[in-house]
Amino acid sequence: LIRNRSVMGCWLVTLGACLGLGMFMSFIPLHARERGLDAGQIGLIFFTQGLANGLSRIPFGFLSDKVGRRSTLVVIGMAGFALSLLGLGAAVRMPHFVLGALLSGLSLGLAFTSVGALIAEAVPAGSRGVAMGGYNTCIYWGMMTSSLAMGAVIESLGFALSFYLIAFVNLGFSAMFIVMLKSAKRSKGLP
Repeated sequence: LIRNRSVMGCWLVTLGACLGLGMFMSFIPLHARERGLDAGQIGLIFFTQGLANGLSRIPFGFLSDKVGRRSTLVVIGMAGFALSLLGLGAAVRMPHFVLGALLSGLSLGLAFTSVGALIAEAVPAGSRGVAMGGYNTCIYWGMMTSSLAMGAVIESLGFALSFYLIAFVNLGFSAMFIVMLKSAKRSKGLP
């Protein structure tokens, strides 16, 4: 699997997205509290993100099955997620946070549905369990790493700049995904 560029690209984009997701999960409560939101409002932000993420996976799964290039959906989802992180960093009032959370949930629903399908297509049936296990590992590793590292970054830069930084890190991992998938296609002689 380590030599399978498609799988490695999918794992990398998942890791990058979950660095952003870890930032959202760990630090939105503190950022929102600093902006004057109360516990109920912060709960609504999480509810919005979770509901959008969960419900969007059904139509985005159908879309992913209909689109010839799932990688395009991953890139669109990751771009939307980076935009949501930028918006969350700039958020000042409740509607800003809810809009950022909504975009976060929708964009991750789009990207992750397509990433899972790409991984399944990139490996033989006997390797799918290991490949999906690597995908799951990237989810938790990304969230853990972000939660661990970004606290110190926030102390230095503040919430807004830290969310902007993680958005650009996310885009960097998305670029690696694109490069890895193009490299995999070239090595197989595909257009």
